[in-house]
Amino acid sequence: YGKEAMKALLKHCFESLGMHRVMAGVFEYNEAWQRLVEGCGFVTEGTDRDYLFWEGRFYDRIRYAMLASEYGQVGRPASRKRTGQIRPAAPGAAA
Repeated sequence: YGKEAMKALLKHCFESLGMHRVMAGVFEYNEAWQRLVEGCGFVTEGTDRDYLFWEGRFYDRIRYAMLASEYGQVGRPASRKRTGQIRPAAPGAAA
């Protein structure tokens, strides 16, 4: 039921609420959640190292996101490729 629930949530976020971006965080030990998030089309954006201390050990948190332009494209080529280029800073942003 997880995938159906995630699809319903994404549909609500993008189609009803008009959101531009949806994020998900996954702890490294939760492989089932990682598979679900990746299988629904989320893109890995980074890792927060040693984010959680639990039962005497640190765990990383993996950050995922999906943009409105990527919504509904699971199993199809991405609409844009990541180039690794850094975006210019927004006007007035601190350097």
